[in-house]
Amino acid sequence: MMLYASTHFAGVAGPNPTAPALGAAPLGAGADDQARIIEAVKRVEPAVVSLLVTVNGTRLVPLDPFSDVFGGGAAVREPVQETASGSGFVYSRDGLIITNAHVVPKGTSQITVVFADGDRIPGHLFSSNPAIDLALVKVDGYDKMPAPTEFGDSTKVAAGQWAIGIGEPFQLKQSVSLGVVSGFNREETITDETGNVRLFRNMLQTSAPINPGNSGGPLIDIDGRIIGVNQSTATPQAGAQGIGFAIPANTVRQTVAELEKNPGKTIDPDSSR
Repeated sequence: MMLYASTHFAGVAGPNPTAPALGAAPLGAGADDQARIIEAVKRVEPAVVSLLVTVNGTRLVPLDPFSDVFGGGAAVREPVQETASGSGFVYSRDGLIITNAHVVPKGTSQITVVFADGDRIPGHLFSSNPAIDLALVKVDGYDKMPAPTEFGDSTKVAAGQWAIGIGEPFQLKQSVSLGVVSGFNREETITDETGNVRLFRNMLQTSAPINPGNSGGPLIDIDGRIIGVNQSTATPQAGAQGIGFAIPANTVRQTVAELEKNPGKTIDPDSSR
C-alpha cells in the first residue's frame, strides 16, 4: 500500500527553468562523499519551501447520532475545512514553485509559502496536473526569490548512487534525509483525497526516508541537481521499510514546461475515467 507523503490535519469546519539556475559543479576529486553531500544541501536548501495549505470541502454528517453505531440513517453534507502541509522548490525567479498536485488539491482556498529565511508569502495555484501529480504554485511581487536549482538527467541516474531528500516532514523545517537510488520504472497505485484510485508509472524508487510533509520536495544527487520530486512512500503497516517514490526529473521538466504554458488550468486526463 502506498501513501502520498503530505501532511494533513483536520480542521474545524509527487524544459529547464528560464531563469539562471544555481550551479552544480562537483567538488574537487579529493573531496569525500560527506563533504559533497553537505555542499549539495547548502546549494539547494535556499530554494526549498514549505507550503501551508487550507482546503475547503464537505463531509456527510448523520442526522441521528446513533446511526454511526447501528448503521444506516439519513445524513446531511456540511462544509469542512482542513489544513495541510507539504514541500516545494523554486522553479523560476518570477515566482513559480514546483510541488505535488496532491499538496494543493481541488478546493484549495489558501496557500502560504514559507521560505528558508522564514518569510511567509501568500501564493496561489498557477496550474496542475493531478494525473502526473505535479503542480505550479505562484507567488507575486516577492523580490527575494531564491535562484532555482539545476535539474539533472534522470536517464543517467544509476541504482546505488546517493539520493538526498530535502523538505518539511511533519512540519520539521528544512529536514534532510539520505539514501540511495533503489530502482526505476516502478508503478504505484494510490487512492487520492476524493477516493479516486490513480496509477502512477515510471516512478523512481529511493531508500532516502520520505515522510508526511516531504511531498513536493526535491530529491537531489550528490552534486545538488534535481533527480526527482518526492511523492509517496510504502506504508510501514504493510511491513515496508525504506521504500519511497519520486517523480523522475525528466518527467518533471516535461510536465512543468506544459503547466507553465497553461496558467489557471488543471490538466487531468484521468478525470474522465
